[in-house]
Amino acid sequence: MNKVKPHHWKGAKPDPDNYYGFIYIITNTITDKKYIGRKFYHRWSKRKKVGDSNWRDYTGSCAPLTADIEQFGKENFKFVIKKQYKYRGNVVYYEANYQHKLNVLTERDDTGERTWYNGNIGAIRFIPKKEDK
Repeated sequence: MNKVKPHHWKGAKPDPDNYYGFIYIITNTITDKKYIGRKFYHRWSKRKKVGDSNWRDYTGSCAPLTADIEQFGKENFKFVIKKQYKYRGNVVYYEANYQHKLNVLTERDDTGERTWYNGNIGAIRFIPKKEDK
């Protein structure tokens, strides 16, 4: 059993020995804008584990999120592991499932600004136009 090295994640205790990966939410504590995504604990090649991923230092791959982390500083973001999964398919499925349920492409605040950094679900980029009520 490996000892977990330092990382910035809160929430569920990371367990790379027993799980394939996790679903996470990153929150900008200044603007309250959020990002939900997934991360695998290990790198794989031809169905064989070839090493650890960069999960300990990972801060997301979304360009607007990365820009805000650079602008506001990493200390102004919360990095929370919501749930871990034993199988790759579950990590991939539940990322998209949560993104749909949380309306990451359509939810807006009182000023009309989007509340999530996410710009796609399952690599499909389609943010619907705001509908008149």
